[in-house]
This record gives sequence, C-alpha cells and structure tokens, in this order.
Amino acid sequence: MSTFNKTVFKGVIWSLLNTFGKIALKFFFALAITRILSPRDYGLVAYTGLLLGIAGWLSEGGFGTALIQKKDATEIDFSTAFYFNLSVSIFFFILYFFSAPLIADFFNEPELTAVIRVTSLTIVINSLCYIHHIKLIKSIDFKRQALINFPSSIVSGIVGLSMAILGYGYWSLILQTLTGGVLIMLGIWYAVKWK
Repeated sequence: MSTFNKTVFKGVIWSLLNTFGKIALKFFFALAITRILSPRDYGLVAYTGLLLGIAGWLSEGGFGTALIQKKDATEIDFSTAFYFNLSVSIFFFILYFFSAPLIADFFNEPELTAVIRVTSLTIVINSLCYIHHIKLIKSIDFKRQALINFPSSIVSGIVGLSMAILGYGYWSLILQTLTGGVLIMLGIWYAVKWK
C-alpha cells in the first residue's frame, strides 16, 4: 500500500471515529438534557436553526469545496475565502442582532430576541476557524479534527447538562453550543497555524 493510500485509509478511520464519537456524545448529552428541559426550551432554540443555517450556507459561498479540490491553492485563495466568509458572517450577525425583536414579535416569543442575538455569535465563531478547518480536510488530517472535536463535545456537553440541572432552561442549550464552538475554534487555531 502506498503512502498516499495509507494516509487516506487512516483519514477515513479517523473521520469515522470523529463522526460516530460526536454523534454518540451528542446523543448521550441530548438524552440527559431532554429529561430536564421542556419542549418549549427546545422550541425557542430551534427557531434559530433556520437562521443560522441560511447564514452558514451563504457565508461559505462554495469556497470550502473549491479550496479542498484545488490542487494549487495559494495563500491569496485562502485569504480571499477567509475574508469573504468573515464579512458575510459579520453581516448576518448584525442583521440578526437588529432584526431579532421583529422575529420575536412575528413568533410571539419575546424571549427569542435574546436567544437570536446570542446564538448568532456562533456564525462569527465558526467563520474565525473556517480556513483552518479547510486546511485540515485538505491535508486529510482527520485525526487532529477528532482529537479537537471529542474533548470539545465532552466539555460542552457537561456545561449544557450542568446548566440544565441548575435550572437555566434554554440557556443551557445555547451555552452548550457556544462553548463547543469556542473550544473547537481554539483547538483548530492551536493545531493549524494559519493567519
């Protein structure tokens, strides 16, 4: 087996471990937290899913796939993708921040204003490690991703579960998501030295 084939094989194994490990941890913590929170708590946080999904999809702009497939990607390519992603992410954060009261009025959920404003931070957090993540994928380094994602999932799950036990309701889900995002960002920044 050639060196490239070994690298790909190890990458596939680590990718599978990463995926199934994250799913198992999320399932475990979700099961535990579900026993504590109300359906309304989950509903408030679920409203933001569509908004974050649209922002994430538009901020990515297809650059990630293009950079992964481009064999001779330059630093200018990576920088362009980074600044595009960051700019669009900041735009959506500002848009959601100021339109949050209107969205809350539309759904007749006053608490949704704060929920949207805080969860929108994840858009910016994700954009700050966007290129770092692309570089890990491009180098088929799924081991580092797994070693970053696994502890991040454990710590953020413990934070979410602890806050749910302490009675913070839907804020436990929000802080769990933000904690996971920040830990992954810091881990990827440490693993991939790119500026």
